[in-house]
Amino acid sequence: MTGFSAGELVTAASLNEHTKFAIERSVYYKPFCHLWRNTDQSIPPSVTTKHDLNTVLENNDGMADVSNGRIVVQTAGRYRVTYGNAWDGNASGARAVFLYTTDSGTPVSSLSIPSTTGFIRLNASWVLYMDAGEGLEIRGNQSSGSSLNARTDYGGCFLIAEWISL
Repeated sequence: MTGFSAGELVTAASLNEHTKFAIERSVYYKPFCHLWRNTDQSIPPSVTTKHDLNTVLENNDGMADVSNGRIVVQTAGRYRVTYGNAWDGNASGARAVFLYTTDSGTPVSSLSIPSTTGFIRLNASWVLYMDAGEGLEIRGNQSSGSSLNARTDYGGCFLIAEWISL
């Protein structure tokens, strides 16, 4: 049921039915997609590289586009986007993860950290308005001087989009 029809008699029962549907849709059915990479991905030094997100953990609005490693929004609105990457440790260089929309050549959000000999985990969240058909992807960059793995353990490499409002 999408709404009232012209000439429809508005009764308490029909008002409840329409209102209940609208509330349930907005409260219980929020578009949500969670993609993850299920194998380590080698990232060359000083090259911003798209993460190949190849596993769907949840997808209730048809947003998962694993053949392209990204999320494509089907319902316009404001989204909370959470993304992250786990890196091999290396004593030199920095590590970074970037959030891109597919209609932008520049990142809309990023997070970086200097080198460490231990394991590195980067997570970030961002809120942005998305039109239907716009995509989200994450990319990594590191400057250790040699290739490093974006890892699958410790939460791995992931991208989550959660609709939060119109």
